[in-house]
Amino acid sequence: MMNKYLISLDKDVQRRELFFAQPDTADFAVFSAINTMQKEWEELAEVFNPTKFEQHYGRNVTKGEIGCTLSH
Repeated sequence: MMNKYLISLDKDVQRRELFFAQPDTADFAVFSAINTMQKEWEELAEVFNPTKFEQHYGRNVTKGEIGCTLSH
């Protein structure tokens, strides 16, 4: 059997409650997502290369995208 995970920010309690109120969700394990919104860009650059992202995608990365990437 395959493990199932819900990646969720710790602060999003109501969102998790709504998710688990749906059918067939009881066997999901919760994985705490990494919240990067309050972090400084310098700190994020230690674990993520925004220059490489910008070169590849042609635009600036958002803090939310960095958090999503690190959480996965």
